[in-house]
Amino acid sequence: MSFFSNSQNFAVNGGEFLNVNVNNNHVHSGPTGIDILLDASVPEAAVDAEARRYAASCYPGTRTQYINDITSWAITISDTQSSPVYWVKGPAGVGKSAIAQTCAEKIKDAGHLGGAFFFSINGRNDHTRLFITLAYQLSTALPDYREILNDVILKDKSLIKKTMLSQFQSLIFEPLKSLSSQGKVVGRKTIIIDGLDECKNRDAQAEIVQIIGASASAENMPLRWAIFSRPEPHIAAAFDDDCISPLCYLVELPVSREVDKEIELYLRGEFRNMVRRRRLPLSPSWPSDENITKLVEASAGLFAYPATVLRFIDQRPSLRLEDTLSEVLGAISARGRKSISPLTELDAFYTLVLKRIPQELLPQVQLLLCHIVTVDNSNGLGSWRVARLCNAIGLSETEFQGIYHQLHAAIQYQGPSNPFKMPENVNPALSYDNQEFKATNELVNAVLGIHGVIYFHHKSFYDYLVEPSRSSTFCVTTSAMRERLLIRLIQRHNQFSASYELKGFDLILGPNMPNSSTTLSWPQGSEFADSFLKFRIFLSLSYWLSHDGSELKKIIRNVPSSSIQQLSTLDYRKSLIGNHMNHRMWAAPGVLLGVHVLELYGTSGLLPHTMYSALDSQYFSRFDPMVFLKMVRHFRELGIIKPYHPNLLSNFASAVRALTTEKAKGKNYGRYKPGQEERSVIWYWEFDMELEYFHEFQSLEFDDAMKAYKEIWRQT
Repeated sequence: MSFFSNSQNFAVNGGEFLNVNVNNNHVHSGPTGIDILLDASVPEAAVDAEARRYAASCYPGTRTQYINDITSWAITISDTQSSPVYWVKGPAGVGKSAIAQTCAEKIKDAGHLGGAFFFSINGRNDHTRLFITLAYQLSTALPDYREILNDVILKDKSLIKKTMLSQFQSLIFEPLKSLSSQGKVVGRKTIIIDGLDECKNRDAQAEIVQIIGASASAENMPLRWAIFSRPEPHIAAAFDDDCISPLCYLVELPVSREVDKEIELYLRGEFRNMVRRRRLPLSPSWPSDENITKLVEASAGLFAYPATVLRFIDQRPSLRLEDTLSEVLGAISARGRKSISPLTELDAFYTLVLKRIPQELLPQVQLLLCHIVTVDNSNGLGSWRVARLCNAIGLSETEFQGIYHQLHAAIQYQGPSNPFKMPENVNPALSYDNQEFKATNELVNAVLGIHGVIYFHHKSFYDYLVEPSRSSTFCVTTSAMRERLLIRLIQRHNQFSASYELKGFDLILGPNMPNSSTTLSWPQGSEFADSFLKFRIFLSLSYWLSHDGSELKKIIRNVPSSSIQQLSTLDYRKSLIGNHMNHRMWAAPGVLLGVHVLELYGTSGLLPHTMYSALDSQYFSRFDPMVFLKMVRHFRELGIIKPYHPNLLSNFASAVRALTTEKAKGKNYGRYKPGQEERSVIWYWEFDMELEYFHEFQSLEFDDAMKAYKEIWRQT
């Protein structure tokens, strides 16, 4: 059963392109294979990508031994005995990415860079596009390889959707092997992969090492691989494999006071640059040797500390750099002469940043950060679209800018890369549901990205925020913070619901709403964009507060029952209709779409007044029936859902035990009503551990829905 992660990521063709490629007397109409590869790649991950213009690199005179060793290994052609894989490991903050960037630049200048992929917290963390991207980069350097690759993709365009192993074999290994068999010499090329531990899929991290290691032993393979990462146990285990370790150099970047002189050089140079850019009349001796020494001591061998401090000072609007530096030094002095660990000092600096936030703004800051790490969480390894983030919790543009102003040392904000472009033949003054237009992934991404994205400069800030022992009162994962977030999301969902009225089985703007922007805390300005953005936010809120996503379980953990009970106030009917409309926007009623089902993946389809979904069979082994039944019982006890029977009075239905079965084996089913009165829907679920299926539907017409389920859906 095919599936997609969710409707926002569902692939929809967005136009036709005509290209004529003449090769070996064969005329090909449409995109070339290389065009297809480029479209599926991540250009932003390259060493010289515009998106990485400000990527950290080593300050001149620092990390020279590591840089020289790696570049020499990469470009020395005569050395045929050296290991084909180079693993540079080290904890967070020691400067791995800066070394990787500097090495990649030098190897590229020497003509030996085959490709580079910089995984990052700003969204470049999709393992499924790693080898696609590297294959495209290789094709730009090797014309003969490019020709073979083009034909390979045209013969099987589905390669870009296959497993990493299939992609590597078909797009990289076999074309290079073919060149070798033809006697075409490919000079040594080095591939740089940085931040492997920041790939969002933990299993994929180890698999990448295994795939590369297996290929490295092949005869006449011209590629060398330099991989930079934290020494996570599963990554270390992959490198320790008996088949890989003999092929691998291992270099460790420790947290060491031996780099104090390099950190001092870095600090002095960047402070000079700061003064020069501002043309300030500061003494050439500023900062003093004593102050530099304090900063070096506080860094304790961790390059992330001076980088964060310099960013904090440099981006303050005040021209008096001395005052901002004095705040930092004061925080260091306040800690006294306690034993210094780099994380302790970095945590102290993050605490300083948060303490400086005005008290009237702090609740909004904490709510925003709680939402990021709880709802839009990817372990800090991602980027977050500001339009969705702010409108979901009700932050205005002014409030967001105020928050960013306070947190610029820890987070980065990137405005929209391009102005929002209206789809063809769309009237900006009309809402999306009052005109014909084609829904595409590009449109959804453009609307949700209409105000840009934010991301953490360094994963250490995420680690600080989620660990109470490190962030203390600023921790955003406490039960009190999650309760605040739950209440806010419920409030926003109810506000969005109230702004709609029902017209048949559609949601339209309510009669008392002059336009869609009145519901949004940060609108775009045109009715088309605002109505579409509002609809996407409503769908997100509905999903985050539903049992099918992983977010709700995280939000309500250890939250008081009285607050969880407020889920009963949601308008489940309008949520159902919204999801029904979204399905119709992308596909005809008889077509299945990919959705999340019980935190896993499955497919959905619809009939009038009803949405069906089924857990994909390949994920059924990960379904835990006891966890699901525990959730059902908990929600029933809190009154969020009530047992339903069409032929019994509602006050008697709650006492009828035969309406559900709850057992570890065999068939289980349940009929419930989430919500209250006209806001409710009928929810039916059924699973069988022996037959290995889980099905569910939500409907306004139970008898018709059950009849269709028995006749059609139970068979799919």
